[in-house]
Amino acid sequence: MAQRAERPQDPPPRQTASDARRPPREGKATSSASTGRRAAAAGAALLALLSAGCATGESPAADGSASAQTAAAEPDASESPSPNGSAEASSEAPAEGEQSALSVEQVGSEPYGLTTEQRPSGTTDDVSGRLIVGPGGHLALVSADQPQLLVFGDDAEFTLRGDRPSVTAPELGTLEVGRQVELSAVEVPTSTLDGVPAGRLQGAAETALVVVAE
Repeated sequence: MAQRAERPQDPPPRQTASDARRPPREGKATSSASTGRRAAAAGAALLALLSAGCATGESPAADGSASAQTAAAEPDASESPSPNGSAEASSEAPAEGEQSALSVEQVGSEPYGLTTEQRPSGTTDDVSGRLIVGPGGHLALVSADQPQLLVFGDDAEFTLRGDRPSVTAPELGTLEVGRQVELSAVEVPTSTLDGVPAGRLQGAAETALVVVAE
């Protein structure tokens, strides 16, 4: 029996130049456009996250700088003056009506004259009495009670030797011990006389007289 000859297979169709220039199908173009939009959206989101991260990273520094400035502006509590210190300072000042210390100097060697460069605050009164050498060997004024020590200005001159000690001052002239005298003086507590040993104040009145020129 004779065998049937097989038909030769058709050759594959050739791709023509027009087929090469043919644009891609619509479905594929749509898929590529969607992929591009998703990539663009993802890039925009990533950029937004990076920007937010930079802003967040800078914010604490700004807050820290502001906090540092605030801390620098506020005074340190440890540097503020202590309330106790203020109370102690104010307690050292003389209270209203209280006489401050009066610095005096002793002149001579018994009998003594007392002088001062200060003028105490207080009322000036006219006083009178007898000039004596009083307690501690100081010149004093006695009228009825205990003798009051006399404190003269620093321009006073004393003659303390001889039978009749005396003191001379420009506004007073010469005052001799044993005679009646009249003076203008401010009365101060004897305890405020700074420069007189406490032992030399025994027997004197609780107040002394600071002679002032009128």
